[in-house]
Amino acid sequence: MEMVQEMHGRAQGGQQPLPVDKPTVVLDAGIATQDNLEALTKQGFSYIVVSRSRPKELPDQEFAEIKPGIKAQCFQRGNELFLHCLSEAKSEKEQPMLQKSRQRMEQELKKLRAGLSIKGRLKGYDRVLQRIAKLRKIYSRISKGFEIHVQQEDKNAVDITWSFDETRLSKPYDGTYSLRTDRTEMDCESMWQIYSMLTTVEDSFKCLKSELGLRPNFHQKAGRIEGHVFITVLAYHLLQWIRYNLNQAGLNHRWSTIHSRLTTHRLLTTSLPREDGGVVHMRHCTMATFRQAEIYSAMGISSVPLKQRKTITQ
Repeated sequence: MEMVQEMHGRAQGGQQPLPVDKPTVVLDAGIATQDNLEALTKQGFSYIVVSRSRPKELPDQEFAEIKPGIKAQCFQRGNELFLHCLSEAKSEKEQPMLQKSRQRMEQELKKLRAGLSIKGRLKGYDRVLQRIAKLRKIYSRISKGFEIHVQQEDKNAVDITWSFDETRLSKPYDGTYSLRTDRTEMDCESMWQIYSMLTTVEDSFKCLKSELGLRPNFHQKAGRIEGHVFITVLAYHLLQWIRYNLNQAGLNHRWSTIHSRLTTHRLLTTSLPREDGGVVHMRHCTMATFRQAEIYSAMGISSVPLKQRKTITQ
């Protein structure tokens, strides 16, 4: 709360103070605990967060598309508004991850069970339970879905059986998630758009710390440290200006995507010896791909930044 109050105080004391008396705090699921939400409410703040658990008794209503690839249904529970979202991209990403983790844990369990009848392999009942506990920790994503039984004779384990039920997982891996807010007057699209700003902020910090070189900062003197940070933030403003222009043209890519697509467009110099002596140097650009040309076109610049140039040296 000290951090939230400090940020609020700075915003209210700025040249353009917030136009509302009750700001909205956006949190990700990691810190959106009930205690934190109650603390925000007591201090006069509203909130939009990812619900840490799926709401019970979802309404029997159709999903409405709020963005290409994202559908949602909006409903109220008590003094809160919920937005139950279904993301096609999230579903395509989560299901393979779930299946891969499940297959790996089952392979480990089969290996452990096979070892019960092999000399020199793990057989002690307590040791087998410890190994299973370690597997549950390694594959914590899908561990709750497994029900594992170990058959014991004397001090040894003689058999291991298991079953898997996806409904027992702590969260569904079907591309769904729920947002919740105490601002019951909001519409579904506004609620989703405000929360999605959190992703933009997270991407910004990631970009600052990776592509733009905010870290590592090896300077020792305060002025040099501030200069390093200033140049990084200045570069980020330029980066955001580029992304804004691309967004205006319908290219809503992250900077990492833009960078990876443009990184293969190179400036080359070819050097060839002449028969009568000397060397010919030809400087030219590689041909832009369709996606590279699309980005250049959106920025209003040529896909051939430098025309071919030929120089001769002795």
